[in-house]
Amino acid sequence: KLQFLYLIGLGPIAPSPPPPVGSGAAGPMPPSGGCREADVAEFKALAKETCLPTLDCLLYTNNIVKGGGAEDADAEGALPAVVEAGGEKRPQKKAPPGSQLRKVNKLLREHRARTLAVLKAIEAREAVLARLCEYVRVFNADLDAVGDEVQMEVMVLVYELQAYTLAVVEGIAAWRAPLTRPFAFYFKGSNYLLQIARDGRALAQSSIGAVLPLRLETYPLSSNVPSLKMFDACLAAPDPSGMIPPVSKASTVSDPKYVARLKRAEAAVANEFEGQLDLFKELIDLCLAGRFLPLLRTPLVPRCATGVRINSKKWTLRHAAALRTRYEQLTQPAPLPPELVQGVPSAVLVDDTERALLEEQVWGAELLVQ
Repeated sequence: KLQFLYLIGLGPIAPSPPPPVGSGAAGPMPPSGGCREADVAEFKALAKETCLPTLDCLLYTNNIVKGGGAEDADAEGALPAVVEAGGEKRPQKKAPPGSQLRKVNKLLREHRARTLAVLKAIEAREAVLARLCEYVRVFNADLDAVGDEVQMEVMVLVYELQAYTLAVVEGIAAWRAPLTRPFAFYFKGSNYLLQIARDGRALAQSSIGAVLPLRLETYPLSSNVPSLKMFDACLAAPDPSGMIPPVSKASTVSDPKYVARLKRAEAAVANEFEGQLDLFKELIDLCLAGRFLPLLRTPLVPRCATGVRINSKKWTLRHAAALRTRYEQLTQPAPLPPELVQGVPSAVLVDDTERALLEEQVWGAELLVQ
């Protein structure tokens, strides 16, 4: 099961059993639309697996599954919808609902594949981070007894952490490419790019940082230590996932292209918090206007990039409440492992002025839509 949340999500719709594998027969046609039951069942299953936000589910369900195409959701005689998807200009010819739903399912399958790729990289990174926490305990017990061999073992883990972290950051960039906005990738309730920055700060201020001053608080991917690639030969076994690149044959010390990728990834991590604040303010403005941004960018929803109108005050209020929940997650991230926070001062992610301003905006959004 995918363990992530979206910034604007309100939860998945109720699950439905997927169609039998290998069944190509068309199911009975629903009385109010032209979608096959197998396609509808696949859509519901994919929506649950990918935790598709509820407003997105309503958008596709009311305008494609139950009624005409998403392009004519505003048209006279269309089924009542919580959200509308119509554009200012309607195409002369529209695809049948069944064809549109299959396109939506294809988008969701691709989105699921990208999500699983990121989760695979996160799982590998978390495993390395857990092993580093074990060395933090060793260093805390007797810092003077740490010899060269132990330091070498830690450097190998730092190299692995670098490679897996790069895979995560680049994976999230690919995951965001088809979205309407660069929404946060949540893992266990925390924006994972922000978690990478917090991990670096905590490691730098732990006993590992005292012995090996790698400046991970500034360079969470260790781009300032290009010689880390020399430790590829020290790995116990080749990386089966392929996320750790082999040492460049041209240079056993540094690879300029690889270092450039590391620096781009570090810039993405450094800019993530401000970027999410800007996105959050945009979502509040849209909410005040009675609109929301769907997750996926698709021509099936002409207004997906500018905001889809919500035709329900109740759902607008729920959307405002969801924004507040996501804001709290942004400013109160998940706790770090205890080994990494011993003696580390708590970091302030938002200053009091910015926090008060955003609190006022969120509460204002909730009050205005009541």
